[in-house]
Amino acid sequence: MPGQQPTTLTDDVEDDEDETTAEVADPATGEVRVLADLCTTCIFRPGNLMRLQPGRVRHMVRAALAAGGHIPCHSTLPGVAPAGTKAAICRGFANAYGRQILALRIGAALGTILEVEPPEVPHLHASAPDPTCPQ
Repeated sequence: MPGQQPTTLTDDVEDDEDETTAEVADPATGEVRVLADLCTTCIFRPGNLMRLQPGRVRHMVRAALAAGGHIPCHSTLPGVAPAGTKAAICRGFANAYGRQILALRIGAALGTILEVEPPEVPHLHASAPDPTCPQ
């Protein structure tokens, strides 16, 4: 409406653009990168290690499934991951919802799933929240 202020994000609804646009496939080979194991602060581990707001993971999962997409591992995202690290699908998400994701089903059928080890990210550990991750 004319004169209406733009909508702003609140603490419980964050911008998911980085989560939904992280490139996890190699266009040249068709390989889809998936973490081989859960990272140390995986949002699918018990205990809310990332100290996210209640319902945040549920929101992320619903958004990813509704879009036919995925949740990339936060430890593989630009700005968090070590230089040269390529984004990969979160192992916790793949374990829980992989059969619902077309790219993972096709990748499994064609043998193009590439399991990669979680990167070492020194500032991400279970004892304290990462200041770069949404709360």
